[in-house]
Amino acid sequence: YKSEYTVSLGYGSAVALTAATLLRQATTPVPTLALLHGAALVFYGLRLNAFLILRNVLSQRIQEFNTKVEERALARGNRWTTRTPFILSCGLLYYGLAVPLWFHTQLSTTAILPPLTRLVLQTLIAAQWLGFGIAALGDATKFHVKQSQKNERYLVTSGIFAWWRHPNYSGELIGWTANAILGLVTATLWM
Repeated sequence: YKSEYTVSLGYGSAVALTAATLLRQATTPVPTLALLHGAALVFYGLRLNAFLILRNVLSQRIQEFNTKVEERALARGNRWTTRTPFILSCGLLYYGLAVPLWFHTQLSTTAILPPLTRLVLQTLIAAQWLGFGIAALGDATKFHVKQSQKNERYLVTSGIFAWWRHPNYSGELIGWTANAILGLVTATLWM
């Protein structure tokens, strides 16, 4: 529909819907840890979309940026032929972000995990939630400060930005790294 949505709303929607679908289609009852893992991905996608929609509605700078992206896309000709490779590659990326949850839901619900393995999974899920929470706090802080300053180019140095220069990006890095390691651990346990 819109070129910019492939990497914004498409991203958040794909992550949330894929995680919800994996949890819903599991053939056996999903273990609590897998539910928490999936819930983190659903939270991430829904929170990101809510933030992006709010920002698109309220930010003049983002509206201007989206208009330029759309004008460039239309100038290239048929949107579907020029954008299909990009959309497919984004789809593969988004699919890859959900693969760790697929492995996690495949673990036998009757298997009793050793205490150390369970602790590792719990720690990774906590790190995933922590990372996505830091990213959410960073986005919310940055958005609130820029709106209250009525200056979209204002350098935010308060709140979480007083301690962390890029909490939104760093939080995502923490959350997605934990998700990837969860995938490796659960794939190893599953095999």
